[in-house]
Amino acid sequence: MGVALSVVIPTKDAEEMLAPCLASLVAQQFRGFEVLVMDGGSTDTTLAVAESFRGELPALRVLSEDDGGIYEAMNRGLALACGRFVMFLGSDDAIHGPTVFHELFAGRYRRLVQRKDVVYGDVKIVPDCYTLHQQFSYKGLAKRNLCHQSIVYRTAALRSVGGFEVMYRALADWLANVRLFCTPSVRFAHVPLLVCRFRMGGFHVHYAEPPAFYTERDTVLREFLRWDRLAKL
Repeated sequence: MGVALSVVIPTKDAEEMLAPCLASLVAQQFRGFEVLVMDGGSTDTTLAVAESFRGELPALRVLSEDDGGIYEAMNRGLALACGRFVMFLGSDDAIHGPTVFHELFAGRYRRLVQRKDVVYGDVKIVPDCYTLHQQFSYKGLAKRNLCHQSIVYRTAALRSVGGFEVMYRALADWLANVRLFCTPSVRFAHVPLLVCRFRMGGFHVHYAEPPAFYTERDTVLREFLRWDRLAKL
């Protein structure tokens, strides 16, 4: 049957956070997925933590090399992914429950997922413990990004728009979503399923300070308008 899903996890000195993330993958009832830990040259025990899960996650690959940041790691994972679909988790995030992958790839949403290119669900924000319902409109994506931890992308579709632009430090995933949304052949769908627990904090919150965040945001919005015009030609 092949690999349905590749789960890419960028890491860098994540020894205290990675185990719960990987444990949430071990708990999945559906087993047709692989895990790619794309490490950026950790100097702590992150690699040992990842390797300790090899017996429980047979389709686990752990690769470590210095890189240019989170989006370069995500691109490396995208290039190596064997799954028909791919998703990206932070090392401090977790899949919400043991049936999530089953629901998407073998259960009630299976037929929908197979017909679409980008499928996204809802997220629980921790530690605040509120649920972010993400049913987006076309205009909505121009105002706020989808939480990429809740998205499964058709691997070929994400590769077709070039993956993630590494010139961006915090918003390359937003730009990728804009490019996908503005491509007429790409089919989006929302499922009312709590996909992941997303932990506030870490790199993105640290970086999301003016002026850098707003500079990237303005660039993404210009790209949105440009891709929107191209889509209408």
